[in-house]
Amino acid sequence: MSFDHSGQMRERVRIDAQTQSVDASGNLVMTWTPVTTVWAQMDRITALQAFRAGRDEGLRKFEVVTRWISGIGTNNRLHWRGRNFDVHGAENIDGKRQFLTLFVLERDADGDDGTAGA
Repeated sequence: MSFDHSGQMRERVRIDAQTQSVDASGNLVMTWTPVTTVWAQMDRITALQAFRAGRDEGLRKFEVVTRWISGIGTNNRLHWRGRNFDVHGAENIDGKRQFLTLFVLERDADGDDGTAGA
């Protein structure tokens, strides 16, 4: 089976990598460093509300397809339209290293994805 997503990759996404360092006080500090910016196809899979830690939290799962990029996995996140998505999985679906499918999750504290009225 052959997949061709190239004509559907209309969104620019930035891929960030998690980096850790130690500050002057000896505390571990986590930051995100941009790795690359790529064209992608963004498809929402599900959206739900969850009550966690005493507050409402909106959860949105997306499937993201890009051209093949090696080394992308769960230590990365996507940044798209001012929003951040945690990478929960990466898969080479066609086995040819032409396309990379990322399964990502966006969370927020109030369930507002910023698209109301858009």
